[in-house]
Formats: sequence, structure tokens, C-alpha cells
Amino acid sequence: MLFSSPSVRHLQALAKIIRVLVAILVVASTIDSKITFADEVDFNRVIRPILSNNCFFCHGPDRETREADLRLDIREDAIEAFAFVPGDPNESELVYRIFSEDSDEVMPPPKSNHSLSDKEKELLQRWIAEGAEYENHWAYTPIESPPFESIDEIVTRRLEKKGLKLSPEASKATLLRRLSFDLNGLPPKPEAVQTFVNETDPDAYEKAVDDLLTSKHYGEKMAIHWLDAVRKNDGLLSTPACQNCRGSESRTWDAPCVHRDSYETSARIVPSIGSGR
Repeated sequence: MLFSSPSVRHLQALAKIIRVLVAILVVASTIDSKITFADEVDFNRVIRPILSNNCFFCHGPDRETREADLRLDIREDAIEAFAFVPGDPNESELVYRIFSEDSDEVMPPPKSNHSLSDKEKELLQRWIAEGAEYENHWAYTPIESPPFESIDEIVTRRLEKKGLKLSPEASKATLLRRLSFDLNGLPPKPEAVQTFVNETDPDAYEKAVDDLLTSKHYGEKMAIHWLDAVRKNDGLLSTPACQNCRGSESRTWDAPCVHRDSYETSARIVPSIGSGR
């Protein structure tokens, strides 16, 4: 792309909440394409993907593909090259180029087979108006404790903004069934369900998680991808050229090893697991 047009985006119980949230966001985005405009434009979450997908190939770190000696991945270089003027989108070449209707000036250029949506253009314009601040890649940013106590609080606040509410809490039997399938790949035993339903301990769910993590079936569930690969290899290795190859032998230690290592790791992270609670 020529010149300066940045274009950039454990447990099943929790998984259901996340799926609900994703579905809500998808629906909301189709209703209001400017849903993300309520807050300050986030560089890593919004702008970097636009730039990376549309601009960095020609204006990024690879000197072999870089054009016009312009780098948009480094803020100082972009400003020095007059790609944009922080706080003033009207004086920014980048804004001019992405909104241009001239095929010789518009960015990304038509030959790149890339194009920006109206929403992406407006996001870039807003980002520049807000100061065009860059952020380090999230992988190199120190972890900070979120201002929320739980995933439920995060989801609830987001739903409240949309005038929505959480679905009613599932029954205890349903919760245990989801948990058991997610961790062990098997339905819970009837007596386990009855015990869980009758349990009054506020930590009953956490204890159920611990119990399922200590089951040998947890290792089998976690090792299923390796076991699938072994099953395939059994067929590949059953040839005259490999009479002594016995890939299926790994099944005898694969699941136990995964279970042991996962359990020991969990015990280090969550002491209550190691204490046998």
C-alpha cells in the first residue's frame, strides 16, 4: 500500500456467558454501527488491527516491502513523515488519503485489493482527533488487575448499557451437568447430582470443580486431541515398512500424564486443589 493510509481489529458455565455476550455484541453492532464510538478509541483493540490488515505491508517494519520510506507502525516516524497531525484530522494526510475518491491517491490503493469500511475510516479519523496515541503490543504490557471482581460483573455492566439483563441462573443439576461434560466429557452420576442439589455449602460449585479435576477422566478429556492423533498414526504406521511401530502404546501413559501435570499445575495456582478440598 502506497503512502500513509493506516488501516486497521475452562469452564462451560463461563463459556455460555461469553457466548451470550458475543452474540449480544454481534447483534448490537448490526443495529448500531457506531456502538464503539461511545468511548475513546482503543489503539490495540481497534486501530492496530486496521493498520496491520491494510497498511503495514507497505508501511510497516519490513524494509523489503516498504514504500515511500514511510512507517506507520512507529508513531514518531509517522508524525515526522507528516502522515498525520495528532489532534487535527483535517490537517492529516492519512485522513485525506483514506477519504479520497481519486484512484491515484486513495489509500489503500485499489491494486492492493484492500479497502476500508466507512466505520474504519471514521474510527481512524476519531483516533487522530483524540491524539493518535500508540500503545505497546498487549503481550509486552504489564498485567494490571481489572476494575471488576468477576466475569459476571463485566458481562452485567455491558448488558446494562444495552438495556439487557442476564439470563436466569440455571438449576444446580444443569450447572453440574455442564461442568461435568466440560471437564470430564461425561455426564455426572445421578448420586453426584443429588448430592450437589442438596448441598447448602456456598462453595459447593468450587468443590465440584475440584472433584472433577481429580478424576482420571479429566486427563482423558484433556488428552483427547493427542489420542486422536495417535489413533490416526496407528493406521499410518501399520505398514510393512513399520512392523515394530506401536503408536497405540502412548495411550497407556498419555492421559495419566496429562492429568497429573494439569492437576499439579492447578494445585500450584489454586492451593485449595492441592489441599484436596
